[in-house]
Amino acid sequence: MIKTRSQIYPLLRRRLVNGESTSFWVDNWSPFGNLYNYLGASTSRFGILRTATVASLYDHDHDHWLLPPARSENQLALHVYLTTVNLSDDQDQYEWDVAGKTSSRYSTGEVYTYLKGHVPLVPWTQLVWFSYGIPRHSFLTWLDLIQQLLASPRNKDLRRLTLLAFQGSLYWLWPERNTRLHQQSFRTAESIFSTIDKQLRNCVQSFRHSNPRASSAMMQLWFLRS
Repeated sequence: MIKTRSQIYPLLRRRLVNGESTSFWVDNWSPFGNLYNYLGASTSRFGILRTATVASLYDHDHDHWLLPPARSENQLALHVYLTTVNLSDDQDQYEWDVAGKTSSRYSTGEVYTYLKGHVPLVPWTQLVWFSYGIPRHSFLTWLDLIQQLLASPRNKDLRRLTLLAFQGSLYWLWPERNTRLHQQSFRTAESIFSTIDKQLRNCVQSFRHSNPRASSAMMQLWFLRS
């Protein structure tokens, strides 16, 4: 978020109520965004402190804003906008305004989707991310095998079993490759298969209560092929 702060800033708005905790220069409380940039305050702050809050620039006794006369179009626009602002007693608060939806809670998914923009789904999505899969295996699924997996069995149970076995094999062969290359440590093929076999059985058994039909069918298929 630090690297994308210029994109994040417009999404995080400050809902102005009493103005006491809202930074006049930095917070996104007006339609002009960051006033420090909008008014060119890097050259002159017009006698307004860098730490000034919105409330500190309003005279409640005389009902007017303590701002210097407008000398630019941007300053004039701000003066006009301030005529519509009415401060009250409640506290200011931050709000997320993402794709026209305002919320007081931050949603990683909504912000990510907004920043990413519309991206069409790839045809192999369900081959990597499928129900009852093991997430850490999914991360190591190699794209040069996707086309082969697209032709995997149409039977749902056999397809899930194939994907579990494929991802499990990939996941456990990768560290084996690293230990052989860097530590000269070797496991037998039987040992590696036993690890994959145990984890796959545990995975299938893990949903025997939530989906007994699928668990039973996949376990039978696995026994037939192992």
